[in-house]
Amino acid sequence: MKAIFFMILLLALFSTYAFSDMGAIVPDENIDLTEPAQRAIIAHDGFEEILILSTDFDTSKSTKIVRFIPFPSEAKISQPDTNPFSSLKNIIEKYGLVYLKFYKGGTEEEGIEVIGEQILGPHKIIQVKVSDFFSFSDWVRKLFKEEGIDKEGFTQKEEEIVTYYLQRGINYFVFDIIDLGDGINPILPLVYRFKTRYFYYPLVTSSLFPGEGTIELFVISKRGAQLEKLTRFPMPHPWKRSNTAVITWEDMTTLSPEIAHLMGAHAIIEAFKYKGSFNIKNDIWFKIPIYEVKPYNPIKEKKR
Repeated sequence: MKAIFFMILLLALFSTYAFSDMGAIVPDENIDLTEPAQRAIIAHDGFEEILILSTDFDTSKSTKIVRFIPFPSEAKISQPDTNPFSSLKNIIEKYGLVYLKFYKGGTEEEGIEVIGEQILGPHKIIQVKVSDFFSFSDWVRKLFKEEGIDKEGFTQKEEEIVTYYLQRGINYFVFDIIDLGDGINPILPLVYRFKTRYFYYPLVTSSLFPGEGTIELFVISKRGAQLEKLTRFPMPHPWKRSNTAVITWEDMTTLSPEIAHLMGAHAIIEAFKYKGSFNIKNDIWFKIPIYEVKPYNPIKEKKR
């Protein structure tokens, strides 16, 4: 019965685009996971989000890198047994997901607290909670020195980005330290699970990378309206979106058992692709509506 409900929802969603003004939706581009891109699988049930980030690196020499990722709350971090992006490829083929073209007709605490450290495969993970930028900056300088990283601390651009997140109240940061060899380094991605009433994906951090590139998000949702909000998110260039599919518990288990437990028997999947400048000014950040049902209160009603 749930599957039928979701299919009706999807038909209603797409009929608005295709038929209300005699427009059309046609296949435009296949989804190719072999292209270099920044990729993420995102699942949100309205209360919690699971974010899986791809982590392939191509370097010209052996090096140690540090990535930092901001989060709105403390994240539980794990590493899957297998690469979920391999399973994602099977789901894309099984449900025929392709990117679409739309034709429209008509018209005062301590400054920093270390939450935890863990080793996950090649990843050394350090998670911190920050309440003061200067304490954070000092801590980062010490971290780089301890890890033997040839860097004095935050660059000016990194300082601007950290300040941007702290001013918004996003004060949890995960540092992912990886030793890389020559050439392409395929590494199992990490799974981040955190509590938030907002659909969240950090894009401002992409501005640390010069030039242009590709960002692909594979969003798993219980609500079609949630996917619609993504298409209206302001970007220098519009998102390209795929068709949608209703996927099952079994499908989601191949990506991550945590996603399956979070989403339940069925969910909707859709891919979003951005190509363009990494000079992005805003994160994806919008609240998931939870409708409150209140019982009738005769005493309050009489007072009106």
